[in-house]
Amino acid sequence: MANKYRNLPISEWPHFEVRWDLSVAGQRFFDDGVNHDKFLESYPRPLKIAWVCLAELDSVLVPASRRSNNEIWTIGIPEKVADIIAYLVDGNSITPPAVAEYHAKLVIVGGHHRLAVCRAKNMETVPVLVEENDAGALAQILKALRWQDAIQ
Repeated sequence: MANKYRNLPISEWPHFEVRWDLSVAGQRFFDDGVNHDKFLESYPRPLKIAWVCLAELDSVLVPASRRSNNEIWTIGIPEKVADIIAYLVDGNSITPPAVAEYHAKLVIVGGHHRLAVCRAKNMETVPVLVEENDAGALAQILKALRWQDAIQ
């Protein structure tokens, strides 16, 4: 089903809502669904969730983490964007992207395609996942954010 969305101009996308999976169990999917045990080995504590302004987030991303709507089908793996669209059209929820601090900027460590879909949908705010040790840096880099606990 996702193939029918591949390379489709944003103006022709079907209607869908971006729903977020804010559960602790769903956090492992930020990294393309790494297996549960491997995820817990890398992230023994749940990641923090911050709701951020997407435009502000984009303004502080390192260049390799930025993508414009004109690049939605040309950077990365187009099939992933199409898969996300199909998944959301079916009413499913996606895991927020994850970010980390890198030299006073932010880098996307998982979720480039999810953010690309959010940009294309002109979303104003999005949740991001961040490790606890990067939470202070995130709060210093981004002026407007709101913390939320993950759903157990």
